[in-house]
Amino acid sequence: MSDQTGRPLLIAHRGASAEAPENTLAAFQGALDIGVDFIELDLHQTCDGEIVVIHDDRVDRTTDGRGLVSEMSLRDLRRLDAGGWFDRQNTSAPNRCFAGERIPTLQEVIDLVRPTGTQLYLEIKSPHGPAVAIEEKLVELLAQNQFGARVVIESFDLTKLTGVTRCNPRLKTCALFEPTASAPWQAAKAVGAHEIAPFWALASSQLIAASHENHLKVMVWTVDDATDMLEMIRRGVDGIFTNIPTRLKQILDNL
Repeated sequence: MSDQTGRPLLIAHRGASAEAPENTLAAFQGALDIGVDFIELDLHQTCDGEIVVIHDDRVDRTTDGRGLVSEMSLRDLRRLDAGGWFDRQNTSAPNRCFAGERIPTLQEVIDLVRPTGTQLYLEIKSPHGPAVAIEEKLVELLAQNQFGARVVIESFDLTKLTGVTRCNPRLKTCALFEPTASAPWQAAKAVGAHEIAPFWALASSQLIAASHENHLKVMVWTVDDATDMLEMIRRGVDGIFTNIPTRLKQILDNL
């Protein structure tokens, strides 16, 4: 899915997450301002069936609350501060306060992105504890918004991808792989995925070539070092997930 110039796609991992609190509207707006091709974000479902954007299955790390997302209602989540932690960890950052940022819903992100040309990578998480099946609700939400053509749905749990495909075979899917994964393109092809997203150091020239021969795009995560970005570009990946989209954009603009 590299663009028509052949350069890899610029994918903002959890938004512009080096410059604003991850998975918040502030981080997503920052990525839009940079002009990224895609924004990547993480999805969980609340106990009252709302699809919300947060990486962890618990709110503890990125808010001032505690508990499992799946055991909280949207109203519960709305009370939490999802930005103050970033301010405390980045005291030398430019004079901007993110305290008061909230955990957004997927609908809010779609509304933010819709007027732009930017697209979305939507990662379905696999929460601990009782499984929360969100594939059907996600596909329904995308259909209601006529937004399916602007997303790629990804997961480390490949059963989530098969669930999405059962609901809507036209949606694009991407199989994520941990650094220890073996035979990633074979596993992705077995579930009908359109892309693979291995840890960047796993993306050898041989893996990239084999994936392309099997009609799979290769998106690598998560690349923040400029030297590593250049190496991934040299190897011919189709897209790069990064926490520092300004850095990657500068490199791509100078190719």
